[in-house]
Amino acid sequence: MRSSRVGTLATLDGSGGPFASLVTVATAPDGSPLLLLSQLASHTRHLDKDGRMSLLLADSGEGDPLTHPRATITGVAEKLAGPEVREAAKARFLAKHPKAALYADFADFSFWRIAMDQVHLNGGFARAARFPAKRILTPAEEAGPLLAAEASAIAHMKR
Repeated sequence: MRSSRVGTLATLDGSGGPFASLVTVATAPDGSPLLLLSQLASHTRHLDKDGRMSLLLADSGEGDPLTHPRATITGVAEKLAGPEVREAAKARFLAKHPKAALYADFADFSFWRIAMDQVHLNGGFARAARFPAKRILTPAEEAGPLLAAEASAIAHMKR
């Protein structure tokens, strides 16, 4: 899940019907997906009305696509508020998608966190399982000092 750069976001449109779109994805320290969404996009307006969603993350490669691992996350999308929370999400998102710096601060863009309920992991033919979010998420409550040093550690490793 942490290695995925894009995913298919499924939301509920105004009539309650399904609507799917391609989005870029990063992760919070605990593994929760982070999205950067424009208010101009239909999926964002859907989430404003009803945050329930699913997000499909899939690896691609040669051969039958159904033999590659994929995960479907279900949960609720939450718009991040507050400057500190937004800046932390922005730093993590731009580390994965540096070109998003061109528009990340536009007034119509906001960061969203997926509060996961369940993850359906499919590792290929006959290798599937469903997990509650608590089995997938990484506890990050005591990782404050490590998270504070994250940016400098990454910069050091890129040298």
